[in-house]
Amino acid sequence: MNWIDLVTGTSIYLHNIFFPSDNTGYAVGGNGIIIKTTNRTENWTQINNGTFSSLFSVSFRDTNNGLVRTAGGIFKQQTEEKLDI
Repeated sequence: MNWIDLVTGTSIYLHNIFFPSDNTGYAVGGNGIIIKTTNRTENWTQINNGTFSSLFSVSFRDTNNGLVRTAGGIFKQQTEEKLDI
């Protein structure tokens, strides 16, 4: 297995990454950062979510609906661009 570095456009530490499809992936980390790719990691876009708490894990049942875990609880994503926090 060969590992490659991914350029995500952020210097914030990322804790977890999840790909619900071949093209779409999400990564979460410190300071409440959530980033999303829709082209197999070529480009990443930050999703504003209104929290600065560290996010530790992310899992999706499809490309738009998933869960993000913080130290204080679990938040459900309701749409592509906004978490219900």
